Amino acid sequence: MLDLIKTLSLVQDFCEKNRNILIAYLFGSYADGTAHQRSDLDLAFLFNEPVDLRTEMALQVKLSEVTGIEAIDLLNLNKAPLYLQFKVITTGRLIYEVDPDQTSDFLENLFNRYHDREFRYKMFFKEWDEGLKEDYSDGQSR
Repeated sequence: MLDLIKTLSLVQDFCEKNRNILIAYLFGSYADGTAHQRSDLDLAFLFNEPVDLRTEMALQVKLSEVTGIEAIDLLNLNKAPLYLQFKVITTGRLIYEVDPDQTSDFLENLFNRYHDREFRYKMFFKEWDEGLKEDYSDGQSR
């Protein structure tokens, strides 16, 4: 297993050197304490200026070089679906921010947009789960 404190320090240093990164979150198994030997490192960045896929991939490669971790998943919060942004923010851990006021503005906007759509998301996922049960277990819970 990786040394999480050392790794997060390296990620924070990386973010400080990249002026386009406004916010960084750790999420997934390392954030919720369920990481194991084969877990990847899940990071989410909010960028000041839009980045294309090539830039995202280059950042991921550079992060791997800096941290020595090959299995890094990088999520672009600017492009992520609203429900995924919400999940990262509510279950993850803020590990870097340029300006607390910008972070607060982003979070306030995210929460407002999410709560406007929360009912629809819950209905969608409920129907999704019911459909999976019907398709894969003949409607029976397991």
